[in-house]
Amino acid sequence: MRWVIRGGALLVCLLTVSACTAARQHEGLGPPAALPPVEKITELPVRVPRPGDLSPVVGRVQRYRIVPKDTLLDVARNAGLGFQEVKNANRDVDEWIPPAGLEVVVPTRWVLPRTSQRGIVVNVPEMRMYMFPPDTKPGEKVTVRTWAVAIGTDEAQTPVGPFKIISKDKNPTWYVPDSIYKTMDKPRRVVPPGPDNPMGAYRIRLAKGL
Repeated sequence: MRWVIRGGALLVCLLTVSACTAARQHEGLGPPAALPPVEKITELPVRVPRPGDLSPVVGRVQRYRIVPKDTLLDVARNAGLGFQEVKNANRDVDEWIPPAGLEVVVPTRWVLPRTSQRGIVVNVPEMRMYMFPPDTKPGEKVTVRTWAVAIGTDEAQTPVGPFKIISKDKNPTWYVPDSIYKTMDKPRRVVPPGPDNPMGAYRIRLAKGL
């Protein structure tokens, strides 16, 4: 039943978009105006708040018009965002079959973390990482960099606290832990660098002892 309702809702949306487009053309207005391309925002010029200041809002909200075969996952990837960020900003939109012509929100605006930490700061609930220049002082204008990140699960939660980077490795080898080894279809203890290695092309080790 749920799929039928969703399909019906989708049909109504498609008819509404088509009707609006037809009406615009009938009135000589033409199709909806094109929106500018979505920009990946990874650098933010900010003034670091002093004690007692409110944390600044950084970035800007963007909008994107869906084209055929788009999904919200495509929108997220093109904007350098996490899928959950885009879903939360467009709660009434079918994430896998959004109607062509629909204007969606691209949430590239955030509240800068309030922290005395310098270097990399991860906001776990936001699933976002910020990188402050190491010698930044309160009140200074600096460029902060930011990216969407994945976090842990209920079974293996993201550790919280200050950590130092103790090594950075290119094309790392993955030594499979027992907990994952038991669940593998084709168990193997060592996974060399390459497309089958879930660690990807780079590994950063933190002073956590994992």
